[in-house]
Amino acid sequence: MGRKKIIVMVGTRSEVIKFSSIIRELKRNENFDLKILHTGQHETGNLMELLGLPEPDIYLGESQRKKWSKKGKIKTSFLAIKWLTGIFSSMRREIIRESPDAIFYQGNCMTVPMVVFAAKTVSKKIVLVHRESGIRTNNILEPFLGDLWEKIGDMFGDVLFAPSKVAEENLRKEKLKGKIYNAGDPHVEIVEYALKRGNVKESGQYVVVNVLHFENVTNENKMKNFVEILKRCPFKVIFPMTASVKGRLELFGLMKELEKYPNIVLTDPYNYVDFLKLIEKCEAVLTDSGGVQQESFILKIPCIFLGKINVWKEFEDRGIVISTGFDVKETLRVLDEIKNKGNFYKKVKAAKYPLGDGKATERIVKILERELVG
Repeated sequence: MGRKKIIVMVGTRSEVIKFSSIIRELKRNENFDLKILHTGQHETGNLMELLGLPEPDIYLGESQRKKWSKKGKIKTSFLAIKWLTGIFSSMRREIIRESPDAIFYQGNCMTVPMVVFAAKTVSKKIVLVHRESGIRTNNILEPFLGDLWEKIGDMFGDVLFAPSKVAEENLRKEKLKGKIYNAGDPHVEIVEYALKRGNVKESGQYVVVNVLHFENVTNENKMKNFVEILKRCPFKVIFPMTASVKGRLELFGLMKELEKYPNIVLTDPYNYVDFLKLIEKCEAVLTDSGGVQQESFILKIPCIFLGKINVWKEFEDRGIVISTGFDVKETLRVLDEIKNKGNFYKKVKAAKYPLGDGKATERIVKILERELVG
């Protein structure tokens, strides 16, 4: 049958992290000719090196995200759409040139529709594979957060890898044409690999803060509540900030407020492996990231999800993550409960990670072999 050419699409830090174990496994597998396509949405060179990944084979150029960070919400949206239009053309050109047997993409990133439509306009024979398929928030009003990109990736996908039973059930209810596999979540393997490479130490009791999503950092009221939470937090706060988040806080006049409080440590972003080490020893994590939420729980660290809608229903149902939606009073209440080692704290420490068993990466690649090679 010969080797099958498969393009793995990455571009954000989250995509690089979530694909890292699969890329390493595909690279080792002699049945596949792996090509990595990088959209340039985030700068991830150092991250790929830290996770033992090769340089991208195809790089579509920088997205200019740093220049967007101080723009208004409407202008930022316009610039993002303009960039996506260019991405579509670039992807289509590269797909024609590479002529892959399959394209593997991730989650609900806004570039998912671009690669799907680009592939379909080139050849219907290309097998489209969706990792982290079937995640639903039942929210389509905020496309940068909601289900729109995810659903498009699922609708056109030929092979759909659901990370959990809930995600699998969502896909089956929608009666999609793709083959559905509940292969589990590879995040356990990703964290285990990364922790071996981390080298950071922090003293005392502290919480780690991670806020990054567009619909949150561009909302002035949410950011004002967020700053109030940090000011009144009962722990030392370590807050690594990306350039875009810092730009928003400056735009809203909140950076000077944060700098007044000695309990709040503002830092540049940590690299991924050191960030995991930082989480490993902390008392709690405050985040709006689904991935950081997973990592916190794998490390048995209490996590407060700052969004209103949690993509991981499995965590909410078990009471092992609490969503507070940037509500100041509720977030501080949960932080106090963690400080006092209350029921939530005890439940997190005792619970088993519900999404993966450390073998999902191997299962996914074996399924790809069966589907593509035979």
